[in-house]
Amino acid sequence: MFDKHYWNERAERYGHTGHAEPFYYCFDQQARLQAIETLIGQARIPKGLALDFGCGSGDFVALLKNHFSSVYAYDISDVMIRRVKQRFPQAAVVASDTLDEVLAGRRFDLLLSVTVLQTFSAPTLDQTLSLLAEHLSEQGLFIAMEFFTTAALNRRLGETKATAEEWQELLKKHGLKIASLPGFINSHLAPSKSWNSYNNNLFLKSLKPFKRYAFARAQFTRSAKKILNHYRDTLPETGSPLHFYTIQKEQACN
Repeated sequence: MFDKHYWNERAERYGHTGHAEPFYYCFDQQARLQAIETLIGQARIPKGLALDFGCGSGDFVALLKNHFSSVYAYDISDVMIRRVKQRFPQAAVVASDTLDEVLAGRRFDLLLSVTVLQTFSAPTLDQTLSLLAEHLSEQGLFIAMEFFTTAALNRRLGETKATAEEWQELLKKHGLKIASLPGFINSHLAPSKSWNSYNNNLFLKSLKPFKRYAFARAQFTRSAKKILNHYRDTLPETGSPLHFYTIQKEQACN
């Protein structure tokens, strides 16, 4: 299901590979950016090479460019990669839909994956983690925002995605260890003050009928960024079912 055709179709339809609902997407994307910015700011790692694994339209690439000397972007969607290349024509960003071309013997100080690995089957996740672990520098950091399923949910939905238990086992298999596990806000399961402020804003509500238009989406994004900057609550300490995994090589944690 989650093959190149699937992601290309979403890219063509929505202009990105994130949430399909514009009002929610504009807030959620800004929340993700703020959370990642915070985690990178807290990380004591070299600031050489970074890889956005599953880069989509390139919003996280833009963020990484502010912190790392060179940024590499990979996505299975060649539609998204073409757009990223147009967005970042300078040599400091290398984008490709071929993973071997991006890795090419490099060691990355930051690996970033945002809701990508959670779509993989266990065998594919195994192969991918093997590659990512090999190309993570000894003192580097792997940030993964993922929500893994359970075996029971897979059976109910008829899916074959890797489970949370398999994720944990495969991290250990490839010499990776979770260094910290901060929560991430969720509008439905763990609503935050920032989300409530955004969601209840009367002016933004009035724009919902026009949510497919660029001017409305731009206003959603500006408002979300302003509200999030005010509350700074994207990484709650408790109460959230969603998390960012911050991962290091086993020896780096000892």
